[in-house]
This record gives sequence, structure tokens and C-alpha cells, in this order.
Amino acid sequence: MSSPGSSNGGYDLDNGVTDGELNALLVGRKYQLVYSTEKNSLFNGLPPRTKVVLEFFDAENMEYRIEFWENWMKNIKTKSSYELKRSNLTNQPALCFQYEAPKVKLFNFEFNVGAMKGQTNFILMTWFDGNIWVEEGWDGGERGKGDRFLNVYCVSS
Repeated sequence: MSSPGSSNGGYDLDNGVTDGELNALLVGRKYQLVYSTEKNSLFNGLPPRTKVVLEFFDAENMEYRIEFWENWMKNIKTKSSYELKRSNLTNQPALCFQYEAPKVKLFNFEFNVGAMKGQTNFILMTWFDGNIWVEEGWDGGERGKGDRFLNVYCVSS
């Protein structure tokens, strides 16, 4: 597996590290969203102490989870299949995941959320060192459209 080779200590996401090597670094780990510059992000609109977590089970399956501290609402989570794809514009890897079994837990009862099933989401990997992951995006949905934002994810236990 390639070691961090760029001058900033992260992996060379454009040319150096393969998607297979990146995938191997994700499996068995949980990443928590810890910071966002996005004005309209889910992270900035959530109640205090809420966690957004990405947990990778194997090379194809993950869970996207929002954990709440309120007594009545525990979490929103979805099992998802995922793959790493290269961006056509930047050649940077993007984590593409599709919601397969979205559920919400209220008052210790879990309910299916059918409206979310089948939705696809992606997280562009702008910088990654295995422990810290920086996502770059635009609130207009495309590079250069709308305001640019950064999200930072860290490995969590």
C-alpha cells in the first residue's frame, strides 16, 4: 500500500494511491463529521452534540448514521452499498453510496423511511491520510457553482 507521498502528509489522491488501497483504509473504520464550512449543511443545522458517522463494514457495505442526544429521537441510519469512483473533473476519488435500508429510531422504536431508499449521495475526497478526511464541494452541486465548502471527518471509536 502506498504511504502518504504528498508534501502535506496525505495520500496522493490524484495519481498515487489506487481506489483499492483507499478502500482498504476505510474498511473496519468509522469516520465522524467534525467540522463544516457549508452554510446550509446538515451538520450546521443539527442540535448540539449530534454526530454524523460513516461506518465501513467491508469493501462494499457501510452505514450512514446521524446520532442524536435527545431522549425521543435516537438516530437516523441507513445501510448502504458504496464504491469509490473517480471524479471526471478532478480525478479525485469520490465515495458514492446508495441508501438501501433507511430507518429512524424514535422512542426506542425503529421505523423504515421508504422515501429515502434508493437515493445516492457522494463525498469527494480532497485530502485523506487514513485518519483525517477532507471533503470539498459546492452548494450548487457542481464544481464552481455556488459557494465552495469543506467538511472534515476524523476516525472515531
